[in-house]
Amino acid sequence: IVLALAHHFDVPNEVATAWFDRIAVAA
Repeated sequence: IVLALAHHFDVPNEVATAWFDRIAVAA
């Protein structure tokens, strides 16, 4: 998942942060 996010790092930081938060909650 981290690699995928890194590959799609062209997305806004807000979106990336939101995804990281969701992953953290899921974990």
